[in-house]
Amino acid sequence: MIDLKHFPTVFLIVGYPFYWLELYVFSPYQARTSIAAWGATLFLFFILLWRQYPGLVASFKKFQADFMAMDRGKKIYSVFVGALCLLILGVSFYAARLPPHLPQELDVINYHMMIPRQHLILGSFDPLRWSSADLFLLPIDFALAPFWLATPLPNKWPQFFFLIGLLLVCWSLAGRFSGDHFLTKILVVFALLASHNIGIQAGTGMLGLVATYLFFAAWDSFFKGKVFLSAVETAFYFWSKPFIP
Repeated sequence: MIDLKHFPTVFLIVGYPFYWLELYVFSPYQARTSIAAWGATLFLFFILLWRQYPGLVASFKKFQADFMAMDRGKKIYSVFVGALCLLILGVSFYAARLPPHLPQELDVINYHMMIPRQHLILGSFDPLRWSSADLFLLPIDFALAPFWLATPLPNKWPQFFFLIGLLLVCWSLAGRFSGDHFLTKILVVFALLASHNIGIQAGTGMLGLVATYLFFAAWDSFFKGKVFLSAVETAFYFWSKPFIP
């Protein structure tokens, strides 16, 4: 069963086959997709939430116990860092609500979202002769397209969920390599959100954070013995556009 920390992977597992259904069955010759992929993903989310609810409660209680076990100085520091993280996530969430329009989202507008959309409009996966970007390997793009294009203006909501997933899997990995040291896990999350590379993409439509999530998620799944899930995450990561020769 997929851990909720890895739920962003479900977007890819569901979205990739749904794109072909949208292309040839649900939405051929249309610029928008149906809400079918969103519906299926939300259905799976509530099933996983229901099945993992006891574990989530136990994790929350452990979080409380670990926090209370720290001395006063570390508690104050953790609260301060947590407030900064929530502020950064709040700004990112606000930006994620807007359609792609920022200068750093040029590639999103140029091909990440538009290549899958052009194929939908044409009702065919034949090569787009006018676009060299159509020659890229874009499995992530096609997998997320049914989510992006289900609204009147293309949205970038999935990317925000991948940001949350990145923080959660890195929290998990930090716990594994630090002997479950609480403050170390907090520092890893803070370091991620405070880094420039994360800051310039958080809340945008770019896919750098999606690829980063897949890299760390694949290792987290592997260390937990979930080899098939790790293989899926590795495949999406390896065949994404940055690995074009």
